[in-house]
Amino acid sequence: MKKLLFLTLLLTMLFLGAVSAEAANHYVRAGASGSANGADWTDAYTSLPASLVRGDTYYIADGTYPCRTFNTPVNGTSIITIKKATVADHGIATGWLDTYGVGDALFFSSGSECLAFDTDYWIFDGVVGGGPGSWKTGHGFRIDAAVDNASGTTALIKFNYGGGGNIDHVEILHTAAARVNFGGGNICDAGTCPAIAYAQNLSDSRFAYDYFHETDSFAAIRGDGWNRVTIEYTMFENINRKEVLACSGNCQNLTIRWNYFKNVAGTGHIVATTAGDTSPVTNWLIYGNILYNTSSTWFLNDCVWCTNIGHGQSSSGVLIYNNTLVNIYGTAFGTANMEKCTGCQARNNLFYTTTGWDYSYSSNFNKDLDWCSPSANCSDIAAEANKQAGTGNPFVNLVGEDFHLTAATNAGQTLPAPYNVDMFGNVRGADGVWDRGAFEFGSGSSNPPPLAPTGLKIL
Repeated sequence: MKKLLFLTLLLTMLFLGAVSAEAANHYVRAGASGSANGADWTDAYTSLPASLVRGDTYYIADGTYPCRTFNTPVNGTSIITIKKATVADHGIATGWLDTYGVGDALFFSSGSECLAFDTDYWIFDGVVGGGPGSWKTGHGFRIDAAVDNASGTTALIKFNYGGGGNIDHVEILHTAAARVNFGGGNICDAGTCPAIAYAQNLSDSRFAYDYFHETDSFAAIRGDGWNRVTIEYTMFENINRKEVLACSGNCQNLTIRWNYFKNVAGTGHIVATTAGDTSPVTNWLIYGNILYNTSSTWFLNDCVWCTNIGHGQSSSGVLIYNNTLVNIYGTAFGTANMEKCTGCQARNNLFYTTTGWDYSYSSNFNKDLDWCSPSANCSDIAAEANKQAGTGNPFVNLVGEDFHLTAATNAGQTLPAPYNVDMFGNVRGADGVWDRGAFEFGSGSSNPPPLAPTGLKIL
């Protein structure tokens, strides 16, 4: 009997220990007037507390919140999740009102950077908004700051800037951010040019369902040392200075897919800016994206996708598949220009313009099966063995920015997963024809695919 009682007590202690070690939820609500311990919506923190707990989730209600640095020390692979509270998902019911979850949570700073991630394993998730059908609306999190270019501020979101180490496993989801109210000129502060996000030594991380827009400072996302970074279901709009995505060195294993780039002026869309050949570009996967300019005001000086022209940087494994490019003006060095490129391939892209600008690849690309509008200069693409000379406007509603096709294209090249779905999750070639461009013909879907699992370690 004593042994049985001892065993029962031991099991109870182990169970209680396991329960106490489970992740907890905490609640943050601007204007809450309770005891501010984060236990429920009545006693919610009024802003994120100074100390955060690894493995826990912090639900945030509608309201305006101060910016902050996330620097909680790591504990293995334990994640801290900062999550927008919604009517559908807000944790505990105590003190909850649906009005707390129908708008956005704004992180605001006047004249300085806003968010900084200085340690690993974070999920910053606005939960709703963004992606196909709501590219620039409904985001649960919003970041805004009256950033002055002359103030020394470099970015609204920083990852390890100046830290010297690596930042791993950070996800920025369903978040809208813009750099506005500039002062001074377009300058580079402390050796780092301004951007919406600056990422240094970032790996195994993801941007998804975001809206980065309205910047004439330098870039939307800028930095160096990127490895296994994915950018998907994100809109970049009115980026008017240099690059949209600019990596100044050691950028490898990047996935840029199912995004919408609208109105971009400057150097190019995705550019490796290294001078010399000290950090070659490797394994850039660029597929299923839309690139669109509304007028020739949005003019590219160099390229759409390229290395730093004339600096001899090597590149390899750059794959450019099933993208739709509309009214891309300029590109003095070609649409895709990867110097000293090996294993670089382009397939099934669709080029359309109404004004006669050039579309072309550098000579080291293995390119074929593109669609090109005859109103553009398609002389480079015309040399492809299986090109398609397009006739007329192929889109359902160009003015309304509906880039679905009015008819199937000639069959493109069948490719393996993950290239075999478009941004709506439609399987390419399911009707027997793999269409060229970002959309499969006849999909008609308005529901984007579900988010991929978060918090997973990429090996």
